[in-house]
Amino acid sequence: QWTPHEVMHATTHLKGISGAVLSTRDGLLIASALPPDLVGEKVAAFIPQMFGRMTQYAKELGFGGSGQFTFLSEGVAFQIFSVADGFFAVIGRSGETLPRIQLAAIAARLSQPV
Repeated sequence: QWTPHEVMHATTHLKGISGAVLSTRDGLLIASALPPDLVGEKVAAFIPQMFGRMTQYAKELGFGGSGQFTFLSEGVAFQIFSVADGFFAVIGRSGETLPRIQLAAIAARLSQPV
């Protein structure tokens, strides 16, 4: 089992990642490693709302449910995964692609029962 600190360390050392957050299902911060202009508690609070709305929209469009989604804002990717006890989110670096295989592996590991 990884500690939240180990998850943040492993994630933020991947190429293309500028930050990461672990949050509970109700938006409480578990751990974060973010750029200085972002506040972990604020990001964690919005993650469940964003995930819930995007899941609802995807279902309404006929795309089905999803365990993760990604969006881009001004060239920066933001990806949220639903994991066992909450959410795992990452913020990319401007103009760079996310390391999708490595992130999926981390999310799968976080989704395993404790």
